[in-house]
Amino acid sequence: MWSVPLWTYPLIAACSWLAMLISMLAYWLEAGEPVYETMRGSRTFPFISDIGSQEPKPVFVFGSFLTMLFLSLSIILKQWPREKDQIVQRSRYTGPFCTYLSILSSIIGSMALVLSAVFDNNHYRTLHDNTSFIFITSFLLSGIFICADYIQVGIHSNWDHEVLVKITTVRLFIVIVELFLSLAFKWASINTSTKHPSAILEWVVAFLFTGHILCFFVDLHPPFRTYLLYEYTSLPMSEIPF
Repeated sequence: MWSVPLWTYPLIAACSWLAMLISMLAYWLEAGEPVYETMRGSRTFPFISDIGSQEPKPVFVFGSFLTMLFLSLSIILKQWPREKDQIVQRSRYTGPFCTYLSILSSIIGSMALVLSAVFDNNHYRTLHDNTSFIFITSFLLSGIFICADYIQVGIHSNWDHEVLVKITTVRLFIVIVELFLSLAFKWASINTSTKHPSAILEWVVAFLFTGHILCFFVDLHPPFRTYLLYEYTSLPMSEIPF
């Protein structure tokens, strides 16, 4: 039996992520906005990894690990509810397909982020860039699969739960915005000489990622979670294990 409410997991992940970003940015500002060796060309505004490859690297690594640990737990616990007396879920549609893909994508993305923090762009530039790309792509896919799963639930239930409509809309909005910002970031990093726009876009995407994490707070909150378990199984509401 869980001793800690499940909804605290995404809160810990979100707080860890925000604390890491804010502390790294504050460090750079407090140090007098230095231009690091990794800031090639005429760029004076750093990427997250520019700061993360300097003295705050332990903060970058630990913050990334803590965030991804609790975020992965949030995704797994959201999809696999606690069982009582060996009650087994009986899916009414193709939900498990999206469920497993969202979990797999999040695990891959979590591993990639931690690796990108460990292998900084100062000493392992190619590996860092590749793992960062995998992280962004994996969590975009994870968000898409979760949205697809919720849309199926909504269609099956005729969208009879107001929170389901709102959380699905918010998730879709965040995924779409992150997708366009990620594409803009990639375009800016290739087609602009100073790289300032791409560095700024990276920070924007990173802070927006907090919204993606906080969506799991609603997913794991007791009233909405009970409703989802009811929709995912053929059990009466009174028999849902919680």
